[in-house]
Amino acid sequence: MELRHATLNRCSLLGNTTEIKSILLIKPMEKSPESVSTEKQMEEFERERLDLLTGIETAELASKVYEILGAELGCRLAEPNLILLISGMKGHTDIPWVKLDKERIEKLEQVNAQLENLGLRIYYPETLEEESEITSLSIVNFKGIERKSRMTKIPCVPPYESILGDEPKEWLKKLTNSLKEAQEAGKIPKEVNVEILAEGIIFGYPDQAILDYEKCRREGKIDDDLLDADILSSAPETTEYKGAVPEFCYYPEHKDDHEIIEYITKAREILGSFYQTDWFKELSQGQEFQKSRQESMQVEREGLLKMGFNIEDTDKG
Repeated sequence: MELRHATLNRCSLLGNTTEIKSILLIKPMEKSPESVSTEKQMEEFERERLDLLTGIETAELASKVYEILGAELGCRLAEPNLILLISGMKGHTDIPWVKLDKERIEKLEQVNAQLENLGLRIYYPETLEEESEITSLSIVNFKGIERKSRMTKIPCVPPYESILGDEPKEWLKKLTNSLKEAQEAGKIPKEVNVEILAEGIIFGYPDQAILDYEKCRREGKIDDDLLDADILSSAPETTEYKGAVPEFCYYPEHKDDHEIIEYITKAREILGSFYQTDWFKELSQGQEFQKSRQESMQVEREGLLKMGFNIEDTDKG
């Protein structure tokens, strides 16, 4: 799960240490709830509204986001975790290793204003500790949060209302409190860390994988006892573009869990299809994109060195 991988994120929904400045972004809708008259029509409307985007549809939306972000940050849209977020499979993910300064922060504010119709929100630190700083951004897909909140079978998860533009940070607090109340009522075992459950839910992972990860954190060894979901082998580009790891893990005995199988299958389909679109093929061959990717990799190396990682070991995989 992404929460296993260290970044310099000071603006994540999962643990803020600085004030966040962002703008509410609402996804446009082809139909309004008021136009749906019968209960059956309402159910169909809700199902269609929360359907995942295909790889081709994800690329179409990503192309619009890329135009707004520009190459420096837009080149990160090639990373698997961001592709899956844009598709709606995830409600939240990080963009690690981003160099920010005052000018870039001002640009992000302008970017958010332009993204108002795409159902996304970027979180970033309002102030920096240094003149130029390597940190991480967080990005939220409103539909992705709502989709998981309505699909999960974990007890007492409140629905997220993307149509109403609910504030994700406030909803996450509401979710965590609701899980704690469920725990006090005996619906969730008292030894369970409900904050890990909340993290898994907003990341959009399968219920069983969330429960397995939480249990193994308490009782076992993550690297020894759990299997990693095989998502990144779906396309060679996933290894090339890396980014925050989108794969989750689970106990071997749950490899046949329906939601786990469906998630892995859908994620692989989306990634494989995305990388084969004409838009991405043309983009990835462009000099501006390639230069921005190289610069992004250099920022990552600087960030890893700052955290004390051995770059040679990291490059080996």
